Amino acid sequence: MTRSFRCTLSTFAAVVLTWGFAFAPSLGAQEAKQPAQPAADADSSETEEEREYRRLPLYYAQVVAPYQRENIYGIQAKYEDQIKELQAQIRAILAKREAEIEQVLFPEQREVLKKLRAEAEAQRAAAAAKRRPADETPATSAPAAPKKTATSDN
Repeated sequence: MTRSFRCTLSTFAAVVLTWGFAFAPSLGAQEAKQPAQPAADADSSETEEEREYRRLPLYYAQVVAPYQRENIYGIQAKYEDQIKELQAQIRAILAKREAEIEQVLFPEQREVLKKLRAEAEAQRAAAAAKRRPADETPATSAPAAPKKTATSDN
């Protein structure tokens, strides 16, 4: 993993964990106030795609009642735009930082870095093509990197 991706991932994890710890007590209080209730009929107002996308935090599905599940989805929706905005800000800051770091390099070093990145991208595309079924290959896929064969030079 690249360092910038690890930084983004760790920042996102910190935000998610902080959010989870911040709202866990309020969810417990909600549970105490409301005995088991039938689930709200939210299915009629949302599309199938929206229902498939919604996810509970890890392990919540094993412990929450249906009405709590709907409350959690509501809380997640409430913060979704703010989280997306913050993620966009993080990506912009990381890109700005990466650009400044690249300015430290000499032009020759930047060219080597550009080639290394292109090679890594080609390898990722080749690996993705191997995982994808043959009938789902994208029309604009990048050419696969040449396979290295074992030689007797080893």
